[in-house]
Amino acid sequence: MILKYSTTMFPLLASIIILLTGCGMYKTSPDKIDMKLEDKSGSIVMGETDRSTVRKMLGNPIIRSDDWNLDVFRQSATQFFAPYAYFFPVGLYWDTAYRYTLVTYDSNNTVQDIDSDTYNEVSLTSDLSDYVPKACSLKAGNIIFERGFDRGDGVLMLSPESKDSYIEKIKSYSHCTIMIGCDKKCPDILSLDQGGNILMSSGTILIFSYPPGNHKIKVSSRRHSGSETIEYDCKNNEKLYFMSGYNDVNYKIIDSLLRGVTLTTYKKVGSASFIIEKYDDIPEEFLNRDIILWTDGKWIFNSGEH
Repeated sequence: MILKYSTTMFPLLASIIILLTGCGMYKTSPDKIDMKLEDKSGSIVMGETDRSTVRKMLGNPIIRSDDWNLDVFRQSATQFFAPYAYFFPVGLYWDTAYRYTLVTYDSNNTVQDIDSDTYNEVSLTSDLSDYVPKACSLKAGNIIFERGFDRGDGVLMLSPESKDSYIEKIKSYSHCTIMIGCDKKCPDILSLDQGGNILMSSGTILIFSYPPGNHKIKVSSRRHSGSETIEYDCKNNEKLYFMSGYNDVNYKIIDSLLRGVTLTTYKKVGSASFIIEKYDDIPEEFLNRDIILWTDGKWIFNSGEH
């Protein structure tokens, strides 16, 4: 017998208990979560409000950069709820909702553009799922911020029209420019020269600046086992382009059982055949992609913080 445990399974088990006992109800906290996530950016005036005033209004930013003239702010609120069978609680669950605000500034540290939206992490039994978006996407000037279930702590990107100026910016720091992206079947984990893991996503590219010499690229996935590594030589003033992907995924179908009853059927993580291809010129697919600046708590390249 195989039993799969997960956080989303407990509300289901609680419901089964309630159905078997014939009595039960959900109790939620009286927390007015929507009131705590009010949009405070409405009183910020573009072209007038300065950076210090913005921070007094919204608090300390979770992402900041003097180089890119931006701040990202986050508010959060939590609602607790518990299912009861008869008068006994059978679990305690919670939803956390976030409001993200992206602010960009001009050279005088005056607000240039601003955007704000909400994102929520909810359980299957949540009351919040009806009114809080499950993901958020912000754009202010040429900067984009996205937070979703597959984005970790969020991702900060530069819009495609700024690609040329970005490449010129990083060229002054070393001699070799490396551009990496992935196709629709994205490996989603990238490692360079045995460094830490960097999250990738389809529809985006990452641009790095490295000294000349021998370097390594490794790709893998959070969803599949396996990896692929290649080595390459990087010369002075050279630009290298790489596309990664995978195919031939082998899954194993498993039934999740409880006392012989099938609760759900799911695919066990399978092995994949990963691919890294090198191009002499920039792939056409890269031309209209967003450029990742910051992801999963790390700057990819930022001359102000790097």
